[in-house]
Amino acid sequence: MADFCSAPMAGFYAAVDIEAPTAGTGKSLFCETLGIIAMGHKPAMMSQGKTAEEQEKRLSSVLMAGDPVIVIDNCDRPIEGDFLCSMLTQEWVQPRILGKSEVMRLPTRNLVVATGNNPEVAGDVTRWTLKCRLDAQVERPDQLQYDFDPRDEAYADRAQLVVAGLTVIRAYIAAGRPKPLDKIGSFEQWNIIREALVWLDMPDPAELREQIFDDDPRKGELIDLLRMWWNAFGDEQLTLSQLAAMHESGGRTGAAEVVTELMAKTRYNLFNPRSIGKYLSTQIDRIAGGLMLRSENDSSGVKRYWVVSVEQETKSEPEERKLPF
Repeated sequence: MADFCSAPMAGFYAAVDIEAPTAGTGKSLFCETLGIIAMGHKPAMMSQGKTAEEQEKRLSSVLMAGDPVIVIDNCDRPIEGDFLCSMLTQEWVQPRILGKSEVMRLPTRNLVVATGNNPEVAGDVTRWTLKCRLDAQVERPDQLQYDFDPRDEAYADRAQLVVAGLTVIRAYIAAGRPKPLDKIGSFEQWNIIREALVWLDMPDPAELREQIFDDDPRKGELIDLLRMWWNAFGDEQLTLSQLAAMHESGGRTGAAEVVTELMAKTRYNLFNPRSIGKYLSTQIDRIAGGLMLRSENDSSGVKRYWVVSVEQETKSEPEERKLPF
């Protein structure tokens, strides 16, 4: 029983966002209790890196230490990053070793938990994150008094809690897995846990992912941009230089708003065609708010962009083009 965590977590990797509206609600305490139940001891705690490079170094160090539960505590910046995404979707990562020009191959069989006061989960991380929200519904939750410590109870009752959890899974399997659910990409092995909970008339944890998708600030920014573009130009095809000329001449209503939104994506808030083109290339064919950005090169090799209504385009496409293969 002492090796409970090392067996079930093999091949499993996921992220959980433990959030609260106010500091002092007990997010870190919750994580410590979770770690005690899963591993028999408190989990590794780390702070959020200020840059993507620093974040990768910190996560790599914890991976090298072999901690199966990693807690990124008190996040005050968006929870995102390429390395974190790789950790959550791949069985192995190859980070660079600090101070050396070499890499180390590390397994990623970890549960990654991030805590924060109303934190932002952004980018691709939203697809692979479950949310748990704590709300004491008081102004100063740190002043609340309790007559127990959940960590002490977790230490004392860990064996029974582990047996209870495994019994639920075993009972569900013995019943013939009667509550099949659609699988979540990259997390197919977690489905048995979701199904067992729903079988016991508990909410499906995956439903919380929809709220995370809706709250993604990157998606919200894209929706705003596509709506501005659609309202100003419809499905008219434009080059970036044509867009800049419209902005400078003031001859098209809405052009200034679109250009301002695009400039906000550049490093110095300037109309830099290369930087804007790089940003737009990451959004091509992505559906957001019922709209989608399209792009193609014209006869002279210049790239043109336009926005389409997904509903209208789907209706107008021939059936053979709607097939995914």
